[in-house]
Amino acid sequence: MKEQEDMLIHQCCHSGLSRIIFLSKRFPTSGNDGGSLTSKFIAKLVYVLLFLLAFVLISTGQPAAGYAEDDVGIVAALKGKAEIQRENRKIEAAVKGSILLKDTVQTKAASRAKMLFRDDSILTLGENSRLVIKDYLYAEGRKKGKTVFNLMDGKLRSLVGNNEFEVHTPTVVVAARGTYFITWTELEEGVPVSGVAVIEGLVEMWSINPAIKGVVKLERGMMSKGAMNKALTPAMPAPAALMKELIEATELQGTPEAEKKPVIEDRKGAGAQPGVTSLKEEAPSVRREAIPLTPPIINQEKPRKDTPVHIHVPIPQPQDTPVNIIIPIPDGT
Repeated sequence: MKEQEDMLIHQCCHSGLSRIIFLSKRFPTSGNDGGSLTSKFIAKLVYVLLFLLAFVLISTGQPAAGYAEDDVGIVAALKGKAEIQRENRKIEAAVKGSILLKDTVQTKAASRAKMLFRDDSILTLGENSRLVIKDYLYAEGRKKGKTVFNLMDGKLRSLVGNNEFEVHTPTVVVAARGTYFITWTELEEGVPVSGVAVIEGLVEMWSINPAIKGVVKLERGMMSKGAMNKALTPAMPAPAALMKELIEATELQGTPEAEKKPVIEDRKGAGAQPGVTSLKEEAPSVRREAIPLTPPIINQEKPRKDTPVHIHVPIPQPQDTPVNIIIPIPDGT
């Protein structure tokens, strides 16, 4: 019996789960005859099964229990209102709220939403914008992951992290890695048009229609646009007014520092009147520089002997008559 038990455990360790099921049929686990498996052996078999199951989960990259598989980022900051459409329900976006794969994030009027993703990418949605997290594959270490977002409406500022990064719009595809740029999509005379303006780095851009060939490369300060089923415009400098408008439309600062205000405190010194307050301004710190000493005076002639010094001292008199006082100065030698 001991040899049979050892053989079965050995087969379990070197075979798949199907082999375990097959072997278990050869060795009945009930009965009182000599061919039955002992309770101690059953415990060993259960241990082996659990070990194999844990090994399979680790080797296939399956998430541990309690970890959301599709959790790809969080809402880092929010101004106004935004909502997340997840499957068949809508969730009001909140700071530190999770963003999952296939979520659709939509901002309302006069609203902004800043999102932080696991690859360190930071995305900021302008008002009345809609973004879909289409694909997200994050790889740690030297391996390259890939992220694909669908910008359906509005404006999106992207600070790209470690992944290969793409933004798809109804008309164009934008590809970048380690770049800072703004993408927008809108209607011009009823025709969908998308544009890209680069703040830093290098961006490649091509038509969403595979029949339209050609790639436009954009560097810092450059832009391009693409209409539905039309070739992209050549790279050109982005007008300063347009760049300013795009940055302001996707600007979402953190909570600003409280402005320095006068501190009103009660007087507690001697002679203070009850209820009287003093206004004390918080003065900014000033860096004190070392003040150089005045250099000594050299090559100065000594005063002559008995050189008189006239000092005019006005002394009040009935008629304001000035008095001259002469003070002799002894020889400096």
